[in-house]
Amino acid sequence: MSFESSNEKMEKKQSPRSFHRQLVIVFTFLVFFGTALIIAPKDSGVVEEYIRRSSNDQSDVSVIEKMKAFPKLKLSELQSFIADAKNEISESEEEALAKTEEDLSETLSEVEKTLKKALEHLLSRNGYSSKQEKEVEDQVIKKLESKVKEFIESEVSVINEDAMEDIDETLKIDMNVGLDVDEIQYDVVALRDYLTKGAQNEVDYAGKIIRDNIRGIVESIEKEVISDKLGIEVTEDELEDSELHSKVITAAEELAKKEDIELKKSKDEMSVDFQKTNDQIKVILEDSLVKKGLALSEVKYISKEVSDRLKEILEKNFKYFAEDVKDEVDEVAQLELDNIIQEDKMVIEKAKELGMQANYNEDNSEVDVISEDIKDLSKDLDEYLKETVTLAMKDLKSRLINIVGQIEEEVLEENGVKMTESELQDLVTTSN
Repeated sequence: MSFESSNEKMEKKQSPRSFHRQLVIVFTFLVFFGTALIIAPKDSGVVEEYIRRSSNDQSDVSVIEKMKAFPKLKLSELQSFIADAKNEISESEEEALAKTEEDLSETLSEVEKTLKKALEHLLSRNGYSSKQEKEVEDQVIKKLESKVKEFIESEVSVINEDAMEDIDETLKIDMNVGLDVDEIQYDVVALRDYLTKGAQNEVDYAGKIIRDNIRGIVESIEKEVISDKLGIEVTEDELEDSELHSKVITAAEELAKKEDIELKKSKDEMSVDFQKTNDQIKVILEDSLVKKGLALSEVKYISKEVSDRLKEILEKNFKYFAEDVKDEVDEVAQLELDNIIQEDKMVIEKAKELGMQANYNEDNSEVDVISEDIKDLSKDLDEYLKETVTLAMKDLKSRLINIVGQIEEEVLEENGVKMTESELQDLVTTSN
């Protein structure tokens, strides 16, 4: 969908801008009509033309004539006041533009990440080099950013022109009903405040048009650039298929990052638990060896040897544990992610054959529905990852009890220290 088609849709629906203008003008007319019944026009002064010469309407001429009735000082004050009001409106629109452009930059950043993966998937499977992929990618991004900037700034320019016309129209109406300078200023202030507050909403609306139609905009640019750079024509289905595959790739990459985060967190927790367990083992083991009459130096040596070996075994076991978790989660993720696009397309097609209508609207396509399904699957995989890590951690901790007993028995035997099965069992049991 292009900007042109977006504009056609806007013409079918009354925009907030046009509705607000009509509301302001109707309200202003009613107020001024009532005021005209009780206020008489004032005479005197010199001529200072202020009204914009945007048309040759006779009403402009009559307003200019009525301005002759204002004293020079009052007229100068009014001109300055209206100029300030227009500047304030323009400044508020510029601030709104800056905020909307900042918001759109975040949207474009996400779009460009998907775009890069999608183009890589599309072009690489058609035999194009990474250099050609990069050239197409750079050109598409350049055109996209330029087009978005051009559109939003054009919309703000129209909003500004409408606001200036509203101010001028208010001035003309006030003059026609014979209001004095103070009363005109009062009306201009009210309109200025209204337009200033509404500026962000109107610019936000222009930004919404871009966000709602971003896929169509990107696809249009991709087709154009690929045709110019590579001399081939690509279909909308090909572009959408590549977009979906890029989202699957992103989901897999994000899951891999979360695996690393979860495993690191588990290792940190395990290290804390190990240190507590190790401290307990040292105290119990050393007390037991002292009671057997071993020299302090020998007690410390055996205690350190048990601690070092336990730490080494724990590191090895955690490494195996982490690899098992990754293998299990990755296997499930690959199976689910590889099939999700095809499965969803089959479901959608079957629903159509049965006469069922999906809950789509003009800004929500089948691609959006499948994309949401990919997001939901990613959340499910995140939960599966956490559950798998938790279960594996419990298993590793339970193994630690047996590992402690084995290491203590080995080290004691190597150093000629005899202990009964009951004494060894007491060491392990007490430390837990």
